[in-house]
Parts: sequence; C-alpha cells; structure tokens
Amino acid sequence: MGREATPEIAELRRLAAHVAAGCDCRDAAELDARIAQLEHRVDGLIDTLLSRDVIGQAKGVLMSHLAVDADAAFERLRELSRVAGVEVAELSSAFVGQVRAHGPACAEDRRAITELLDQLAVTVPARTGAGLIRR
Repeated sequence: MGREATPEIAELRRLAAHVAAGCDCRDAAELDARIAQLEHRVDGLIDTLLSRDVIGQAKGVLMSHLAVDADAAFERLRELSRVAGVEVAELSSAFVGQVRAHGPACAEDRRAITELLDQLAVTVPARTGAGLIRR
C-alpha cells in the first residue's frame, strides 16, 4: 500500500488479528486477504478522487483558454495524453503545475479574467438563508 493505513484499516487489522487467534489459520488468511483487497480498493478510490480534482482544474484552464465546453476540454486532454503516452491525470497534473508556475499567458488575459469576475460579482445572484438576492 502506498499510503499509511487509515485508522479504520489499522483497527480492522487489529480486530482481525484478535479474531484470527481463535480460528482456523485458513480463515485468518482469508480475512487478511480480504482486508488487503479492501485496502487496495480504498487506495484506488482516493487516487481517483485526487485525479478527478486535477483533471477538473486542467479542464477549466482549457475551457477558459480555448473557449470550449467541458467535454471538448476533456477530449483534448485525452488526445494529448494518448499522444504523450501518459495517463490523463498525470498530464493534467503537469499542465496545471506549469500554469501555476507561469500564470496566464499575458497581462491582457489577467485583466480580462478580472473584469469578468468583477461583472459576475455584480450580476450573479447570491444565495442567502432568505433566498436569492442581487449584490
């Protein structure tokens, strides 16, 4: 396992050892194998959640830069990952890292984005406990 065991998995392993002490060795081995399967599955789910986040960030940059929708941005990432021979998440992570390091391509892009955000802050309704209000 690439990560340290979560407290839940550590507790499950402790309980399994206690149960295994009073049962057949084959049952204990099966229990240990099942815990290892679940641990692997949890790791995979965590990796998936983390990769979805970075892929979403990369899609957002492409959507903004290329003026395309989310599907087109993802398709572009898939195409690039296929050509580069790397996973979409790995490509996305490298891309987002480069964007963070270098920022928008030019000052004009920064100004345009700032203006859009300022306009949205004025025109998009804000949600409050009482419902929608305009800022």
